[in-house]
Amino acid sequence: MAMEAGLDTGPILLSHEVPITAETTAAKLQDSLAQLGAKMMLEALEGVAAGSLQPRPQADAGVTYAAKVERDDGRIDWQQPAVAVERMVRAFDPWPAVWFSCRGERIRVRAAAVVEAEGPPGTVLDDEATVACGSHALKLLVLQRPGRAAMGAAAFQRGFPLPAGSSLG
Repeated sequence: MAMEAGLDTGPILLSHEVPITAETTAAKLQDSLAQLGAKMMLEALEGVAAGSLQPRPQADAGVTYAAKVERDDGRIDWQQPAVAVERMVRAFDPWPAVWFSCRGERIRVRAAAVVEAEGPPGTVLDDEATVACGSHALKLLVLQRPGRAAMGAAAFQRGFPLPAGSSLG
């Protein structure tokens, strides 16, 4: 085994690219990578034992370091473009989860879609839980109150309405 002092800088034996689509969430990606990682681990062990795999250096180009994600990083900033918020919903599923404040509760957004609509950021635009962002709007598809199951927007609206014209924090 070859070790280096840097963070994630050592040589590699195998690599595989995994597509990330507009439907990919962090949870789905984690599951896919776990399955792929198990298969690749077996392949790497067999290759090392057979002498058919040689370590190769990682490229230095494009290397970035991400800051540690904290629970409060999931709070929605409605000033951001809707596309950025929707990507955050997928990236922070299941943790730290994307959320907004409403009537003293932290409401999680489990799924959302970007739609063509405008209004003051953070304002609920209709009775279907569409919320204006810095540009365009976000249709909230699946929401979750603390201690409750996640549910579609229509069911959520029946039990905890987000009335058109209200402002979300």
